[in-house]
Amino acid sequence: MSASYSFAGSNCRRKLTRTATDWFVSKYVGDRYKFAIDFVARGLSREGLFGSCAILDSCYRPREFIVEIHNRLDEDAYLKVLFHELIHVKQRILREHVTKYNKNYWYSRIVPEDTLYEDEPWEIEAHNNEERIYREFIEWQGE
Repeated sequence: MSASYSFAGSNCRRKLTRTATDWFVSKYVGDRYKFAIDFVARGLSREGLFGSCAILDSCYRPREFIVEIHNRLDEDAYLKVLFHELIHVKQRILREHVTKYNKNYWYSRIVPEDTLYEDEPWEIEAHNNEERIYREFIEWQGE
């Protein structure tokens, strides 16, 4: 596998996160890219978030990410949030979503700065696919 992971948080989530991430990366990203993800399970209530994904290196061609997930979610919700954030990692690695000169591009088309969060194409894709990917993973686990 071309990805490396580190994890801070509950040990019970460590194995689940690794298994789900390995599955997701092999299915949706492939082994052509080298990248690293730091996973952090922590309380995100103050921020009003269930999860977040941030780039730790270059926005133009990112390869280092931090994914934070609310640590009080049940396992199903945790996985759905994890897959939502992994979709964002995939979008960046495969250059579907690129930030260059402080402008966001989606499949090489500029996204206006005044686009609302819920209308950002990368968020639309993540929201539309997190449940489907979650179900695929659950089915894969049952095989």
